[in-house]
Amino acid sequence: MVRTALLRRILLPALALLVGCGADDPPLRLVLISLDTLRHDAFAGTPKQPGAMPLLLARAEQGTRFARFYAATSTTQPTHASLLTGLHPWQHGVTRNGEVLAADFETLAERFADTGFETHAVVASYPLASDFGFAQGFASYDDDFTLTLGGGAWEGHQPDGGRFFSGAGTVTDRALATLARARGARQFFFFHYFDPHSPYGSSEGGRLMERDAAERVRAGEPEAQVVAEVRERYRRDVAYLDAHLDRLLARLARDARELPTHVVVTSDHGESLGEGGALGHGYGLADVEIRVPTVVFSPDLPAGLRREPVGSVDLATTLLALAGIEDRGQVGREDD
Repeated sequence: MVRTALLRRILLPALALLVGCGADDPPLRLVLISLDTLRHDAFAGTPKQPGAMPLLLARAEQGTRFARFYAATSTTQPTHASLLTGLHPWQHGVTRNGEVLAADFETLAERFADTGFETHAVVASYPLASDFGFAQGFASYDDDFTLTLGGGAWEGHQPDGGRFFSGAGTVTDRALATLARARGARQFFFFHYFDPHSPYGSSEGGRLMERDAAERVRAGEPEAQVVAEVRERYRRDVAYLDAHLDRLLARLARDARELPTHVVVTSDHGESLGEGGALGHGYGLADVEIRVPTVVFSPDLPAGLRREPVGSVDLATTLLALAGIEDRGQVGREDD
């Protein structure tokens, strides 16, 4: 069995010299950014419509992009557990929303902390709250949300004060403040955004949920009209995310002139927006729900588009490899 890294064919020759570095390890920053509910075409566009993230798309020209990157699931918690452990859901045990990632599984943050990295996170929604085990290994974990979702309990759990998520403006402000507070020479950050997720139109104060759209159709409103509104609201939320994410990426790029930096931008799943009569995510494995954008910005990797199929379970091992940290076999998947 060999450990896999997402980019092993181009990483391993260079990284072989790095693994095993000791106390004199040079300064380094690694950043994992998850954009919840982001479809691939919302980023990359289609022949009929451009994407809604021109700022990220322009930056991606300088990074390594993946045309066939697949989320571990079409659901938030299982995929994030895979992103942070490198394991499939049936291995780490978080197979649906509402479950807790057990302390038995070593997370990426724990591995980094054990090797001398300062570790911090800012997350944007209740499914990633520390209640569910995602804070393991982080010295600080900001899960203080500002906006309510409505509807009471979520998957049998009650968010504190009913606050369920924060918008991209708030997340970026907190991420920038977290970067400014970090003092360690070697740093790992996890930042999570929620804006493409329903309620659609949240970036402009809208509160349209999937159930609301379905009720409008049942009440006699033309389905095509409702779906068109949902799609437009979704695009505006994605554009709002793009603008505030770019503030963070610009700061990371400036810092990278002095501090070697590797940044991974990915998504936990996509979203059905009327395809096959479906709206939302988490009920199937349609391409629009599991094919997601992923970009790696790294001085060690050539810019360009890669077309081999890869996925969420490959990222933990890749980040460890970029840091020159030996994978002990507890983080990351194995291939024959």
